[in-house]
Amino acid sequence: MRSVVHTSLHMAIIVVFAPGTSFSQMASKPGLLEPTGRIVEMKMTIMASHWQLAKWNDGSLVCDLHLKHEDWPTPNDIWDACGYPVLEEWVSTPACTEAVIGRSTKACNGLFLKYIGKTPITIIEIVELPEIVVQILPVNCNTGEWCLTRPVIELQAYEPLAGYQINTVQVRLGGRETTFTEKNRRFNLPLTDEKGAWLEYWADSTYGDRSELFRVKYRNVVSDDGSSFHFDLLGYEWNQKAASGAALWNLFPPVDGSLPPALVQPDSVYELRTQKSYLYLAGHLVQTGDIETSNCLDGGINLSGAATPCGERAGFSQVVDWQNRYDSSILDAALKYNIPARVLKNIIAQESQFWPTSDDPFEKGLGYLTSDGVDMLLMWNLDYFLEMCIPDFGKNACASGYSHLSDIQKALLRKRVLDKIGTNEEVDVLAAVLLASATQSGQLVQNTTRQEPSGATTYVDMWKIAVANYYTGSGCMGNAIENVVANEEPLSWKGVVPHLPEKCKLAEMYVEKIINDPWDRPIPDIVISHYLKMFE
Repeated sequence: MRSVVHTSLHMAIIVVFAPGTSFSQMASKPGLLEPTGRIVEMKMTIMASHWQLAKWNDGSLVCDLHLKHEDWPTPNDIWDACGYPVLEEWVSTPACTEAVIGRSTKACNGLFLKYIGKTPITIIEIVELPEIVVQILPVNCNTGEWCLTRPVIELQAYEPLAGYQINTVQVRLGGRETTFTEKNRRFNLPLTDEKGAWLEYWADSTYGDRSELFRVKYRNVVSDDGSSFHFDLLGYEWNQKAASGAALWNLFPPVDGSLPPALVQPDSVYELRTQKSYLYLAGHLVQTGDIETSNCLDGGINLSGAATPCGERAGFSQVVDWQNRYDSSILDAALKYNIPARVLKNIIAQESQFWPTSDDPFEKGLGYLTSDGVDMLLMWNLDYFLEMCIPDFGKNACASGYSHLSDIQKALLRKRVLDKIGTNEEVDVLAAVLLASATQSGQLVQNTTRQEPSGATTYVDMWKIAVANYYTGSGCMGNAIENVVANEEPLSWKGVVPHLPEKCKLAEMYVEKIINDPWDRPIPDIVISHYLKMFE
């Protein structure tokens, strides 16, 4: 929140009190208003710095600013107090040389700032009391794993306000509600099907209120022989441990071994290694002299720029080195955004064969990123958008999202993203774009089917739709999904493909190469030994 206070307005200041703070102690202080929920409002008077923006030509007042800080007003201060049009006029004001030499400023255009002095201002502080803490903890089985015993969780509740305590803890499972008087309680989770079930819980306090309603999805399936249990939790605390995209869509991956290897997150960089033949990558390396082809009668390269069979054989080890050079960055970015690392690597392989530049001026870098792709990133990856937007335009301008920015602001943000192509942040950008596509795809499914993705399709199908959306854009995917639903067909990638517009038909082959590309082919010992030299 910015430190700007308007003359006749109150400014809200959030103050978070540490656990153990007594409400009764606070209530005894003068100036406190009546509490509402866990918020207490307190009036106070401060001495603010009073500035004014006025017109050069006639000195008429345009805007008052009352600031808590002692520095000159910042552009964000002016934007908050006076609005964006005034900020634009002030920023574009030319120098008024008449003012410097003491002459009349009637011929000068634009605005000037003047300091008035210190002014008392009444504001309201909003004191936010700490909330009830309620959490569940797995006791005997880690999420995402098979266990030999039936999973047990512990529900814990804690009242941080001194002088108050937890009254009851309540749990709702499958429409059945249970109340506990203990603040900590362990219980077995009922069995579910593959799709899982919802667990809701909350706590009441002697303070007179209750916590928010917490809602997590869990899965507890038993193996065919009844000897083990597979336990999963989807919720804020476990999202980074969940399968890629699972928390985004509230969808669990299959546990029957049918999950494509590309959707299995590798445990190490070494598991990302590949040893594929990429003819255009080899061709580039021949042209740069990284592959020696003096023994190739055809020079190792054909007219299209791809390596010939001789060039392919001569440069196989160099191609293996090159295609694995980004593996660490790919895995780091995949873990950061919780997207499948192998899918990200396959997208790079399909788009550019790991060559960092493109001949197309509209497709940039390893992922052939376009302006449309950047728009999708900034529209659908909110955290990334705010990280890019706020430093340039402030919280107020960014609060309504990318679509509400001006065309100039959008263009500046797109340029900032595209400027990362070719830097060590490039792979991070591509991972963020893939997450944006997954988010947009989930919303497409929900808008069209009127169901959450978990009720409309499967985990694997959602990733196929997300990859196709990355490739074709939401127009093609939205139309295809609408046709599936209109025909009352089950929503699956196999069902979507026949409804793809003609211009988007290549998405079928694209998804096949990204998702179903084999990762478990035997790798020759000579390739493994060569790859390991990279780590020596």
